[in-house]
Amino acid sequence: MPTKKLSPIEEHFEKGLLGIAALVLIYILIAYAISSPTSIQLGSGTVKPGQASAMIRQQAEQLDATAKQRESDWPEIKLPQSQGDAQTSLAALPESSLKPLVPVALPNKEMEDRTPPDIPIIKEKYVLPKVLPVTKLTTTNGRSTVDVNGDMELQDLLGTDQDQVDVSWAAIAGEIDLEKQRLELEKLPEKIEKEPMFIRVDIQRAPVDDQGKVIGEWQDVPFPYSDSLVITSEESLKVDSMDDLRSLRNEVFSQLSQVESSAMMPELPTVLYGSEWTPPLLPGEKKPVVEATRKPRERRQAVQPARRQRVDPGMGVGGPGGRASRRMGGGGPGMMPGGPGGPAMGGGVRRTNRAGGRTAVGGPGMGMDPAMIGPGMPPGAMDPAMMGLGMPGEMGMGGRGRMQQPRQVTVQKLTNEERRLEKKLKIWAIDLFGVPGQTYKYRIRPVMYNPLAGYKLYLKDPSNTLLAGIAGPWAEVSEPVKLDHEYYCFVDGLGNDKKTAKFTVIKWHLGSLYSEVFIVKEGEAIGDKKKVKLLPVPGQNAEDLGFEELDFNMGWVLAEISPGSAEREVNVTIQTSDGQSLQQNSIRIKESEDYKKSQDMLRDQRVRIGKMMREMRSVR
Repeated sequence: MPTKKLSPIEEHFEKGLLGIAALVLIYILIAYAISSPTSIQLGSGTVKPGQASAMIRQQAEQLDATAKQRESDWPEIKLPQSQGDAQTSLAALPESSLKPLVPVALPNKEMEDRTPPDIPIIKEKYVLPKVLPVTKLTTTNGRSTVDVNGDMELQDLLGTDQDQVDVSWAAIAGEIDLEKQRLELEKLPEKIEKEPMFIRVDIQRAPVDDQGKVIGEWQDVPFPYSDSLVITSEESLKVDSMDDLRSLRNEVFSQLSQVESSAMMPELPTVLYGSEWTPPLLPGEKKPVVEATRKPRERRQAVQPARRQRVDPGMGVGGPGGRASRRMGGGGPGMMPGGPGGPAMGGGVRRTNRAGGRTAVGGPGMGMDPAMIGPGMPPGAMDPAMMGLGMPGEMGMGGRGRMQQPRQVTVQKLTNEERRLEKKLKIWAIDLFGVPGQTYKYRIRPVMYNPLAGYKLYLKDPSNTLLAGIAGPWAEVSEPVKLDHEYYCFVDGLGNDKKTAKFTVIKWHLGSLYSEVFIVKEGEAIGDKKKVKLLPVPGQNAEDLGFEELDFNMGWVLAEISPGSAEREVNVTIQTSDGQSLQQNSIRIKESEDYKKSQDMLRDQRVRIGKMMREMRSVR
């Protein structure tokens, strides 16, 4: 049977099918290798099967890294080792305050429902705690000659380059109710420190008129030793970084009583002559314990003091030392101050401050490390055994080789544990920079360490995370305080020629009042320079005193003379240095408060000097 001849299509049909099948198979294999047709829902998006495992692993690593970073924000505080009687133990701190805050880390909002059960979610947010105002505001005032030898900060504030200066001062004291403040902090989370810690006290003054009415704006009063504060009034209470906050927090926690006492009960310059510092006693308060007393120092002779030499950092002379050294008794006018120098004498120890610069910590005297100073020593003092005999006056001694006395201490310092048992906290501030003779009112406010600082997840307003301190409200305003005069000026009567007036000008100088009489014509200045015999002060040999030229010109000008009705009575019009017009009558002026006060002080001074002279003669 003859065979049918196949067409080319029929002849290769099977091969075509095999080729098509092969192409389809290749396409399927390529498609699965490049892109899977199956998708998996993960979070808010979808991923392919080959990507799911890698993405889950990546999110787990991000969660672990974020948790570790949050945990490192508040590392566990390493407690300082207690040495001897050092008062730096934190045994009374709650255990919760020494542990890091458990972190909360959520990579994205979609993962919130699947947060591991061991990482808590903080749902309650907190506002900043309220700082209670200071109560029981009281004041004292006086005039003193203070030792500022080598203390450049205080010399700059007082505008002097001498080693001792006369100041009229006012001290303002008040009370903080610690029990009520602790109740304010009870509402905070359990892990937050509940003990209120105060790091600064701010003080303001405003001038008042004769009726006690405020007539000017409230002005800030400088703090005498700003380097003893963890945050000064010139700095922002909000620090720049978590590193700065950690550094400040560790300092506050480890030195609670020292930081607080430096800020709220400031040490004061050494009084050489005149009124001793007397922080006001609160109602019902007993006189505080005095740890150290000052012996009168040798009186400076009538020699013009040399101007202080400013030196560059690193020269080994330096300023009053850093805030840590002040709390430990270093720096200040009590001894030769530690400064920002190197290993040379007077150098001290450096450390980095929160602004990134260098702050001198220093030690007292010869630049010793503060750790060498015993905890029981008063601020600014040094064990006499450490000085040795025959040391030259340039080492740890005052100008011209005289040993300076320890700085006066006015309170018994508390340990951290004792501080936490206190129910009340007395605080005070001092104004060394007011205008003598001016009357002021004062107000103060405390600044408390922010217990929520650094705990961003607890804060209702996260922008307060780096806010290290919270300022309280200004307290009640004090009663008017009149600063003691530097000069007293009274018209005594008509001159012999009846064209002049006789004035008595009384000047305070180095703890004594010097009184001189001047005959003045219309248009002339009242007072002039006169050479006077220096008056002795307690503990000083009167025979060693010389003469010194004092300036009795207080800037007043006699504008007009008008004879009165009585013999030698005179009425005068005076133009004061600040442009005001002042009237005095030679009879009525003797009934004024200033006249009576000046005469009482002169009388007391004569009695004191007479007693000193009699004792000196009896010794002979």
